[in-house]
Amino acid sequence: MTKPLDEDLRVRVVGAVGEGLSSHASAARFRVSISSAIRWAKLEEETGSVKAKPMGGDVLSPADYLHLQAAPPRSGIRVRTGWDRYPARPAYSHSIVPGGFEVTL
Repeated sequence: MTKPLDEDLRVRVVGAVGEGLSSHASAARFRVSISSAIRWAKLEEETGSVKAKPMGGDVLSPADYLHLQAAPPRSGIRVRTGWDRYPARPAYSHSIVPGGFEVTL
């Protein structure tokens, strides 16, 4: 994954929007995507900050992990693969004999 753009750039883009420039013009001036300029302006309006959110990491909290470890195993769960839809084929062999093939079941 790429790193988020610097907070300084985010502040300058949002500042230009706040001074009356459109999000499109601000994005063009600072060479960022239009969607980023719009998203940063909205983020600044809602939270008062344009700081990037943390990237990556695990979405489960430590309490979730404890819950998963303490849960009893469920019985009767069967994971289906594509192969169990087909009946088992009988084993056979074949060999080349004079005049053709010989198949043995």
